[in-house]
Amino acid sequence: MKRSDMLVIGLLAAAMSASTPAAAQDRYPLRPVRLVIPSVHDVIGRVWAERVKPQFGAIVIDNRGGGAGSIGANDVAHSPPDGYSILLGSTTTHVLVTPVMANPPYDPVKDFSAVTVFAYSSTSIVVNPSVPVRTLAELIAYAKANPGKLSYGSAGIGSITHVAGEYFKQLAGGLYIVAVPRLARLRRPARGLFERDRLTRRR
Repeated sequence: MKRSDMLVIGLLAAAMSASTPAAAQDRYPLRPVRLVIPSVHDVIGRVWAERVKPQFGAIVIDNRGGGAGSIGANDVAHSPPDGYSILLGSTTTHVLVTPVMANPPYDPVKDFSAVTVFAYSSTSIVVNPSVPVRTLAELIAYAKANPGKLSYGSAGIGSITHVAGEYFKQLAGGLYIVAVPRLARLRRPARGLFERDRLTRRR
């Protein structure tokens, strides 16, 4: 086990102890821990859960997609603060989503005890082979020549993929590319521009 994984376990135990009465404190965890994974971070969460299982014990993966991750984050925010419901949060759940909500269901600072950062992700632009472009310049030119014919998928309105997509459109001169947010009922993100998805051409 890597030192960083051991650190996560130790910090989780410390956070649980700080929020639990002294009489109730014992070895942690005593039962399976629920790891809530919002949106597109399933692979990262499962890899970590498997890696720490020998020392940490059973971890139950609870995928809670939708609302750009706010549904899963809200679930953990209102769970008992006993360390048995933990969130695989992200920039989306703790920086981007709540400021654009009229009535945020949770406070990203007050409702959580931060443990650690154990993964970073990159955002890239890839296209479906059916789109006749091979470079970023060609993609921008094609989008300008065909307004509204391209679409991209995001993890939801207000998510990092949505913000990145809209920012790209602005930087490229105000492109008309249709944003397709992920629906909570889907098992996989909408096909589109970011995070291993593909830019698709609308027929």
